[in-house]
Amino acid sequence: MEGGAGTDRAVARLASRRLGLVAPGDAAAAGFSRTAWQHRVRTGRWERKRRRIYAIGGVPSSFEQEVEAARLSHGPGALATGPTAARLWDMPGRHESDGIHLLTLTPGKARGPGIVTRRSRLIVPADRASRRGVGVTSWARTFVENSARHDLSDRQLGWILDDGLRRNLVTLDRLAGTLERLRPGPGRRLRRVHSLLEVRGVGYQPGASQPEVRIAEWLVAAGFARPQLNVMVDAGGVRWELDGAYVQARVGWDYHSSFIHEGPGGITTVRKDTRKALVLKQAGWRYSAFDETTTEAGAVAAVGYDLGQE
Repeated sequence: MEGGAGTDRAVARLASRRLGLVAPGDAAAAGFSRTAWQHRVRTGRWERKRRRIYAIGGVPSSFEQEVEAARLSHGPGALATGPTAARLWDMPGRHESDGIHLLTLTPGKARGPGIVTRRSRLIVPADRASRRGVGVTSWARTFVENSARHDLSDRQLGWILDDGLRRNLVTLDRLAGTLERLRPGPGRRLRRVHSLLEVRGVGYQPGASQPEVRIAEWLVAAGFARPQLNVMVDAGGVRWELDGAYVQARVGWDYHSSFIHEGPGGITTVRKDTRKALVLKQAGWRYSAFDETTTEAGAVAAVGYDLGQE
């Protein structure tokens, strides 16, 4: 039987760059015969993920692997898009969907269950990106391909855009260029994106999110020093981001929007925030969480109390 330890290692090296995934064409290029790779499937060394796409045994399954397997099953030119790509780009909010969304140039139907395809007449190199090992639409193209979603208000889309600008994942010029290339289609509401660009204008700087700024101004008005915003701190072996903090005093807080925490999928974020609060407390931090119901007096009292505990 063709395909020994050397060819297994060659395929494993290739799969390591693809989230543990391999296709029969890869196996053939490494010296496997059809009988050899079928034997590995029958014996469980390779696990079938999608039509003609397999995972090397021992590689843990993940959301990224499932998406990449679906993408490769449709051909290397396909890209994850829509809500699927929004999750990969870590866009704020919840992006549950009815399947794995792919953007393709071909009219062929999706191969396998749980895949939703959209056909595009134009996908240029600037629309292609790789995120966590998955072929995905660029941040700008992903934003446009989510612009028709009814579960995202104009305000929420604005928050997502400002987050992308703050993280240097997109620029207004890049988004405008992407918008100019496209025509209305499934998943896109170009007028909404145009409106978001117009209100930002030339030289727009997103800064911190508005609630973070408002809480900082409340503290300054109450006589406290101006806090740092969007601070990264290490605790419990993990790097955490705080919306605001007095780092030397180890006093920090976050603003928790219902946009992030309510509805389907919000429980995951709540659990993460609960763990974050516990780890910070164990590391000697005094931590508060604010939301839409927090008043100026409440925020000032909470942070003031924590600062007084030094």
